[in-house]
Amino acid sequence: MNRQSVNRSQIAALPLRQFLFVGMALLLTLAAGLFYYSWQTARLAEQVAAQTALLTQIQATRATSLIKAADPLPSSKATVSPATLNAVVPQDRWVF
Repeated sequence: MNRQSVNRSQIAALPLRQFLFVGMALLLTLAAGLFYYSWQTARLAEQVAAQTALLTQIQATRATSLIKAADPLPSSKATVSPATLNAVVPQDRWVF
């Protein structure tokens, strides 16, 4: 009879142990998932920062090359005489 009461108490404690084990497994899984998520977020932020820096560098290079292309070739500055300026006939402008 004593043995049956021990078995009953062990059987009654089994669902409690299973519940605690499942609860601990869920908490560990949640903690691992949150750690992985934060790691992925930090990695993604680093990638975005690197891509932004690269794009900024490319745009700056293109802008300087466009400025250099827009500059006229170095030549002697042409001087315009006042007589030439007076000879230019102003064109009529139509404003609608």
